[in-house]
Amino acid sequence: MPTPTPRDLAARPRRVPPPPPAPHTPATPAPGWSRARFERSVTAPAGSRLHPYARLVALLLAAVADRDGHIPASRVPAPEQLASDAGIDARRARASLSALDHGGWLVRHRIPGTAGPAALTLTIPPRT
Repeated sequence: MPTPTPRDLAARPRRVPPPPPAPHTPATPAPGWSRARFERSVTAPAGSRLHPYARLVALLLAAVADRDGHIPASRVPAPEQLASDAGIDARRARASLSALDHGGWLVRHRIPGTAGPAALTLTIPPRT
């Protein structure tokens, strides 16, 4: 299977993320999500097809996520912080976040009309 180009990625239809959980109700755990399973999936030799920088960013996000794979907007690390922690530049950290989003490894819960970071949910995409 050929590697997709940036043009191919831009042409893909965007997933519509589910609405974020209401602040006063506890989040429903993602079915089958666990940090250990997420980390194994990300680091599997043939499983993820992620760039090494994206794998590293995914592992850094897993360290911040709660037991259900959710990261509230107030706890989402800035790309500059992820870059510093990973030893890469901020541009690559942002590209890694985008690759994780497009690959189905995370879902961004952005509230329309607000600025700032979106809450994230880490997911394990089905193998294709």
